[in-house]
Amino acid sequence: MPVQLEGIIDYRIYEETITAVNALFAEVEEVCLGSMLETFVSCGTCYINRYFVPTRYEKQMVKIRQYIDDRNKSVLIRSGICITDPMERGLRVLEISLLSTGQVTAQVVTQFTKQPSTIEEV
Repeated sequence: MPVQLEGIIDYRIYEETITAVNALFAEVEEVCLGSMLETFVSCGTCYINRYFVPTRYEKQMVKIRQYIDDRNKSVLIRSGICITDPMERGLRVLEISLLSTGQVTAQVVTQFTKQPSTIEEV
């Protein structure tokens, strides 16, 4: 775990999150019968089928994005950190942003949940 995150987030939560993201990316890169069949069908149809049916890769990337969003909302934002979807950074890095330190984040979240009418969508 990076030194900057020590004391902000529990090591177990950090490790679970990173391990899960790595496992999801390993699943994306896995070569299986389905991915081979998808490639053969794409070649046979001059890749026209990709306009109508999402690829296995695209489906898995949506799954990864959903996992990261859920993990941010359920655990990480409460701790004061946020993970950015790696697709937004060209799959080069897993960016972890430090939102704030101390109890300020918990107070802000509580304030917004008590008064949802004051939050405006942009």
